[in-house]
Amino acid sequence: MVFQEMDYLVRNTEFLLDTDVIKKIQEIQTLPKEDRNHLFYVVDNILQNVRSKQAFAG
Repeated sequence: MVFQEMDYLVRNTEFLLDTDVIKKIQEIQTLPKEDRNHLFYVVDNILQNVRSKQAFAG
């Protein structure tokens, strides 16, 4: 797995992103705004679900 520093995307962070993640982010940026909004809505809901599961599991 190849990792790249995210510093060039978001300054002064400690995150390392997988190259596949960066490619997906770049592809998402090319989508029409409405499609990006739908995609982010789905991703936000999945992340919220995962955080809720983690909160109640531990």
